[in-house]
Amino acid sequence: MPESIPLRDIHLPAAIGWWPPAPGWWALAVLLLLAVAALGVAVARHYSRRRVLARHALAELQAIERRHAARPDAAALSQSLSALLRRVAMSAQTRKAAAAVTGAAWLRHLDALAGETMFDNAFGRGFIDAAYRPRPDIDAAALLTLCRDWIVKVGQNKGGKGKVENKNGGEDDDKNGDKAKNQNGGDHARV
Repeated sequence: MPESIPLRDIHLPAAIGWWPPAPGWWALAVLLLLAVAALGVAVARHYSRRRVLARHALAELQAIERRHAARPDAAALSQSLSALLRRVAMSAQTRKAAAAVTGAAWLRHLDALAGETMFDNAFGRGFIDAAYRPRPDIDAAALLTLCRDWIVKVGQNKGGKGKVENKNGGEDDDKNGDKAKNQNGGDHARV
Protein backbone atom coordinates (compact mmCIF):
# COMPACT_ATOMS: atom_id res chain seq x y z
CA MET A 1 0.00 0.00 0.00
CA PRO A 2 1.32 3.37 -0.84
CA GLU A 3 2.26 5.52 2.02
CA SER A 4 0.39 8.65 0.86
CA ILE A 5 -2.59 9.01 -1.40
CA PRO A 6 -2.38 12.02 -3.71
CA LEU A 7 -5.55 14.03 -2.81
CA ARG A 8 -6.35 17.52 -3.88
CA ASP A 9 -7.31 20.25 -1.43
CA ILE A 10 -11.00 21.10 -0.83
CA HIS A 11 -12.63 23.18 -3.56
CA LEU A 12 -14.90 25.96 -2.30
CA PRO A 13 -17.88 26.94 -4.47
CA ALA A 14 -17.84 30.34 -6.18
CA ALA A 15 -19.33 33.21 -4.18
CA ILE A 16 -23.02 33.78 -4.79
CA GLY A 17 -23.57 36.95 -6.82
CA TRP A 18 -26.15 39.55 -5.94
CA TRP A 19 -27.65 39.37 -9.41
CA PRO A 20 -30.08 37.92 -10.30
CA PRO A 21 -31.99 38.06 -7.02
CA ALA A 22 -33.94 35.14 -5.66
CA PRO A 23 -37.63 34.82 -6.63
CA GLY A 24 -38.72 36.07 -3.20
CA TRP A 25 -36.96 39.38 -3.78
CA TRP A 26 -38.68 39.73 -7.17
CA ALA A 27 -42.06 39.14 -5.52
CA LEU A 28 -41.28 41.69 -2.81
CA ALA A 29 -40.23 44.26 -5.41
CA VAL A 30 -43.47 43.75 -7.36
CA LEU A 31 -45.57 44.10 -4.19
CA LEU A 32 -43.69 47.25 -3.21
CA LEU A 33 -44.24 48.79 -6.65
CA LEU A 34 -47.95 47.93 -6.51
CA ALA A 35 -48.27 49.49 -3.04
CA VAL A 36 -46.53 52.70 -4.16
CA ALA A 37 -48.75 52.88 -7.27
CA ALA A 38 -51.92 52.32 -5.21
CA LEU A 39 -50.87 55.01 -2.74
CA GLY A 40 -50.15 57.44 -5.57
CA VAL A 41 -53.56 56.79 -7.14
CA ALA A 42 -55.31 57.26 -3.78
CA VAL A 43 -53.53 60.54 -3.08
CA ALA A 44 -54.21 61.83 -6.59
CA ARG A 45 -57.90 60.93 -6.33
CA HIS A 46 -58.18 62.61 -2.93
CA TYR A 47 -56.67 65.89 -4.07
CA SER A 48 -58.45 65.92 -7.41
CA ARG A 49 -61.70 65.32 -5.50
CA ARG A 50 -60.93 68.35 -3.34
CA ARG A 51 -60.23 70.46 -6.43
CA VAL A 52 -63.51 69.38 -8.04
CA LEU A 53 -65.31 70.14 -4.78
CA ALA A 54 -63.77 73.62 -4.70
CA ARG A 55 -64.65 74.25 -8.36
CA HIS A 56 -68.33 73.35 -7.79
CA ALA A 57 -68.46 75.34 -4.54
CA LEU A 58 -66.99 78.40 -6.27
CA ALA A 59 -69.61 78.11 -9.02
CA GLU A 60 -72.35 77.99 -6.39
CA LEU A 61 -70.75 80.94 -4.59
CA GLN A 62 -70.93 82.95 -7.82
CA ALA A 63 -74.64 82.10 -8.11
CA ILE A 64 -75.18 83.27 -4.53
CA GLU A 65 -73.28 86.46 -5.32
CA ARG A 66 -75.44 87.10 -8.41
CA ARG A 67 -78.65 86.55 -6.39
CA HIS A 68 -77.41 88.96 -3.74
CA ALA A 69 -76.50 91.58 -6.38
CA ALA A 70 -79.98 91.30 -7.92
CA ARG A 71 -81.78 91.43 -4.57
CA PRO A 72 -79.61 92.53 -1.64
CA ASP A 73 -80.67 90.72 1.53
CA ALA A 74 -77.92 90.30 4.13
CA ALA A 75 -79.83 87.65 6.12
CA ALA A 76 -80.48 85.53 3.01
CA LEU A 77 -76.85 85.96 1.94
CA SER A 78 -75.62 84.86 5.35
CA GLN A 79 -77.91 81.81 5.35
CA SER A 80 -76.88 80.80 1.83
CA LEU A 81 -73.18 81.17 2.60
CA SER A 82 -73.51 79.28 5.87
CA ALA A 83 -75.27 76.39 4.11
CA LEU A 84 -72.65 76.36 1.34
CA LEU A 85 -69.75 76.31 3.82
CA ARG A 86 -71.44 73.50 5.77
CA ARG A 87 -71.85 71.41 2.59
CA VAL A 88 -68.23 72.02 1.58
CA ALA A 89 -67.00 71.08 5.06
CA MET A 90 -69.10 67.88 5.06
CA SER A 91 -67.79 66.97 1.61
CA ALA A 92 -64.17 67.69 2.51
CA GLN A 93 -64.39 65.47 5.60
CA THR A 94 -66.75 62.97 7.08
CA ARG A 95 -70.32 64.11 7.47
CA LYS A 96 -70.21 63.47 11.22
CA ALA A 97 -67.16 65.69 11.74
CA ALA A 98 -68.74 68.80 10.24
CA ALA A 99 -72.48 68.39 10.73
CA ALA A 100 -72.68 68.64 14.51
CA VAL A 101 -70.32 71.57 15.11
CA THR A 102 -71.99 74.93 15.86
CA GLY A 103 -71.18 78.41 17.14
CA ALA A 104 -67.60 79.35 17.90
CA ALA A 105 -66.54 75.71 17.51
CA TRP A 106 -67.88 75.86 13.93
CA LEU A 107 -65.66 78.87 13.21
CA ARG A 108 -62.62 77.05 14.62
CA HIS A 109 -63.59 74.03 12.53
CA LEU A 110 -63.68 76.17 9.37
CA ASP A 111 -60.26 77.57 10.28
CA ALA A 112 -58.86 74.08 10.88
CA LEU A 113 -60.08 72.93 7.46
CA ALA A 114 -58.41 75.91 5.80
CA GLY A 115 -55.24 75.46 7.79
CA GLU A 116 -55.22 79.07 9.03
CA THR A 117 -57.34 81.50 11.03
CA MET A 118 -59.93 83.04 8.76
CA PHE A 119 -63.29 82.94 10.57
CA ASP A 120 -62.45 82.80 14.29
CA ASN A 121 -62.40 86.57 14.72
CA ALA A 122 -64.92 89.37 15.29
CA PHE A 123 -66.02 89.31 11.66
CA GLY A 124 -66.61 85.55 11.76
CA ARG A 125 -68.54 85.73 15.03
CA GLY A 126 -70.80 88.33 13.41
CA PHE A 127 -71.33 85.95 10.50
CA ILE A 128 -72.70 83.25 12.84
CA ASP A 129 -75.46 85.47 14.18
CA ALA A 130 -76.22 87.39 10.96
CA ALA A 131 -78.71 84.81 9.72
CA TYR A 132 -80.82 85.26 12.88
CA ARG A 133 -80.95 89.05 13.07
CA PRO A 134 -83.82 90.97 11.47
CA ARG A 135 -81.43 93.40 9.76
CA PRO A 136 -77.88 92.08 9.99
CA ASP A 137 -75.07 94.55 9.57
CA ILE A 138 -72.45 92.67 7.56
CA ASP A 139 -70.06 93.68 4.83
CA ALA A 140 -71.36 91.48 2.01
CA ALA A 141 -68.35 92.00 -0.26
CA ALA A 142 -65.89 91.12 2.51
CA LEU A 143 -67.95 88.08 3.51
CA LEU A 144 -68.11 86.81 -0.08
CA THR A 145 -64.36 87.32 -0.47
CA LEU A 146 -63.69 85.51 2.81
CA CYS A 147 -65.86 82.56 1.75
CA ARG A 148 -64.20 82.45 -1.67
CA ASP A 149 -60.74 82.44 -0.10
CA TRP A 150 -61.79 79.72 2.36
CA ILE A 151 -63.16 77.48 -0.41
CA VAL A 152 -59.94 77.88 -2.40
CA LYS A 153 -57.85 77.04 0.71
CA VAL A 154 -59.94 73.94 1.45
CA GLY A 155 -59.56 72.84 -2.16
CA GLN A 156 -55.78 73.20 -1.93
CA ASN A 157 -55.21 72.24 1.70
CA LYS A 158 -53.26 69.03 2.12
CA GLY A 159 -52.96 68.91 5.87
CA GLY A 160 -56.10 70.39 7.40
CA LYS A 161 -57.97 67.66 9.20
CA GLY A 162 -60.54 69.88 10.80
CA LYS A 163 -60.00 68.57 14.30
CA VAL A 164 -61.09 71.16 16.77
CA GLU A 165 -59.73 70.95 20.29
CA ASN A 166 -60.27 73.22 23.21
CA LYS A 167 -57.56 74.48 25.56
CA ASN A 168 -58.06 71.50 27.87
CA GLY A 169 -57.20 69.07 25.07
CA GLY A 170 -60.71 67.66 24.68
CA GLU A 171 -63.12 68.05 21.84
CA ASP A 172 -64.85 71.41 22.01
CA ASP A 173 -68.62 71.65 22.17
CA ASP A 174 -70.63 74.79 21.59
CA LYS A 175 -71.46 76.23 24.98
CA ASN A 176 -74.70 77.72 23.63
CA GLY A 177 -76.15 74.35 22.67
CA ASP A 178 -77.84 73.56 19.39
CA LYS A 179 -80.14 76.53 19.39
CA ALA A 180 -79.63 80.25 19.36
CA LYS A 181 -82.13 82.88 20.43
CA ASN A 182 -82.93 85.52 17.87
CA GLN A 183 -83.58 89.10 18.94
CA ASN A 184 -87.32 88.43 19.15
CA GLY A 185 -86.79 85.60 21.64
CA GLY A 186 -87.64 82.71 19.29
CA ASP A 187 -85.55 79.59 18.95
CA HIS A 188 -83.86 78.84 15.66
CA ALA A 189 -81.56 75.98 14.82
CA ARG A 190 -78.03 77.29 14.56
CA VAL A 191 -76.45 76.86 11.13
